[in-house]
Amino acid sequence: MNCEYKSPDGTTCPRQRVAGRRLCVLHVGRGSQLGEVSTLNAQFQDEFEELLAAEDGAWDGFAFPENLKWPRVIRFPVKVRQSRFDRLSLDRVEFSSTADFSDSIFDNGSALRGVKFGGQAKFDRCRFEGATDFLNVKFLEQASFHRAEFAGRTVLRANFLQGVNLNEAVFKDSVTFSGWRNVNLRVDAALSLSMAGQIVGVGVGAQSKSTLAARLASALRSIANAVRALETELKKQYQRVQTKANESVRRLLRRYTRSDRNTEEFRVFAGDCQIQGVVFTKPEQTVFSDVDLSDVYFRGTNLRGVRFQGIRWWQPKLGRNGLRDEIFIRFNTDGPFRFQNLPVLADLCRNVRVALEESRDFEMASDFYVGELEARRARLSGIGRHLLSIPAVYRAVSGYGTSVGLALRMLLWYLILHALATSLLLFDSSTRALNDVLGDSIRRSVQVLIFQSTSFPWHVESAWQFMADTLLRVLGVVQIAMLILAFRSRIKRH
Repeated sequence: MNCEYKSPDGTTCPRQRVAGRRLCVLHVGRGSQLGEVSTLNAQFQDEFEELLAAEDGAWDGFAFPENLKWPRVIRFPVKVRQSRFDRLSLDRVEFSSTADFSDSIFDNGSALRGVKFGGQAKFDRCRFEGATDFLNVKFLEQASFHRAEFAGRTVLRANFLQGVNLNEAVFKDSVTFSGWRNVNLRVDAALSLSMAGQIVGVGVGAQSKSTLAARLASALRSIANAVRALETELKKQYQRVQTKANESVRRLLRRYTRSDRNTEEFRVFAGDCQIQGVVFTKPEQTVFSDVDLSDVYFRGTNLRGVRFQGIRWWQPKLGRNGLRDEIFIRFNTDGPFRFQNLPVLADLCRNVRVALEESRDFEMASDFYVGELEARRARLSGIGRHLLSIPAVYRAVSGYGTSVGLALRMLLWYLILHALATSLLLFDSSTRALNDVLGDSIRRSVQVLIFQSTSFPWHVESAWQFMADTLLRVLGVVQIAMLILAFRSRIKRH
């Protein structure tokens, strides 16, 4: 039986001294018998419980066996670096302080269910062999999986409240980043009907023993019983009607309400999260579902082929959906840094746009198309960036072919300017009123735009009027094409 454990760098891990005793970090060899394994596991459990009782979290280099019993709460910091875990399974375990698992190996799959990390959690350079499940795991402080390697199917249904570092991580198989919802059921107290129908007992004098008095007392008791029965029945009917009414109101409100106050949402990423330089070996099997990506940096990560479902990308500073990288790069005050990273930003926006188009989310993809062209336009010189360039003009007339409202406003401006120019050229204050001239000019501008012949009280002989008409026809055709293109980008289906 081999009683040594070699760390990932090839060095032999020494025995650990705990509370005056020696805790052997065992790695069971292939030739060990089942009884020996059980005995060693029991010994490890005993020694492990002594460490817990002593609040000693120096567990570097340990080889944790399968089926190890963990406490519900670990209140002290733990260092489990360069360790090895066999089929790690943690259910509702809480690490109240920091937990450092860096450079560790997780063999034969791992499953963390309902685990909470109250302090910083580090899984830097860890190797996860087999299937890895982080199910409803909460990280209340910063978490780090820098250069971690996930060899098998991976599910990260986690909530990183203060951000996470996944830079240069490698996912060799399918991976799912998924949020979840906790539904808190609330039972409304039913209103009760209280009737002031308390029956006052009628006493019969001791000296009145006649049959008439006895019958009167019996009749009063019957009336009292009938009133109580009626009160009970009315309460039941009232509660039944109230329950149905409340249920109908709840269903009506539920139908037209977009959020549920009784539902707590966990959308994986919060704070500044880093997913830069990450490798998805199987992007077609990579899914982001119910995730907020508005605070995530993706620089250097290829997202083509990745599927996005129910994602939040909204950036208030941009006024549209976009990447956190776009804000960081485009609005950076360091000119050389901004200029050098604009091509990287354009490529990143293009990757996200292609991924969204493959998922048939064309409306969302159009926002990232805008981000891609904005990054390209930002590399132009000052006057070319804002006026004398095709990207600048394309942005001004239709928002890069994505804004129906902007394209329609520009077309209306062309008509208004042409009508004003026509009024100034043909206005005769001595013979015609200004209102008549403006009305006729607007009608004439519409006819010029749609290439109809003009028939008005005046005859057009001015060279300036001819140039204005020609300019409107050319610009109008181009602007109508921009309007159609913007409509197509919003309703595209193929």
